[in-house]
Amino acid sequence: MGLNFITQVLVQMLMCVVVGGTIGIIAKEKTKVTGARTFILVTVGSALVTIVSVNFAKQLSNPWLADPGRIAAQIVSAFGFISTGVIWLADDPNRRGLWTAAALWVSAILGMSIGSGWLGTSTIGLVFTVVALLGIEHYLSRRNR
Repeated sequence: MGLNFITQVLVQMLMCVVVGGTIGIIAKEKTKVTGARTFILVTVGSALVTIVSVNFAKQLSNPWLADPGRIAAQIVSAFGFISTGVIWLADDPNRRGLWTAAALWVSAILGMSIGSGWLGTSTIGLVFTVVALLGIEHYLSRRNR
């Protein structure tokens, strides 16, 4: 593990803070339930698991011994399970719970993208997520008047 690797991980973690924090601030404003800390932790955790998975597979250097896609698939499954709990425990499951669950799921996926080193893809994903969270709602509220 050289300085390049540590610098790369540091950049990835900073990106996770920006991505998770942005989604978390919007979530706190919209739902009053979860905030930036939760979304940052989800994004950072997903990125770290992905980084470990990818580098573990590289160290073994045998595709038959390690499949980094398996761990990534478990992140998606885990957040499906967690999201079910978020929806079920929400005061208004039709609105807040589903919204929060979807935002947590997207944060986890963006964390996986960051952990894979796809910072450009993650940035595009964040832009589309913010547009979906803010822009679509604004458009729909103006349209329904």
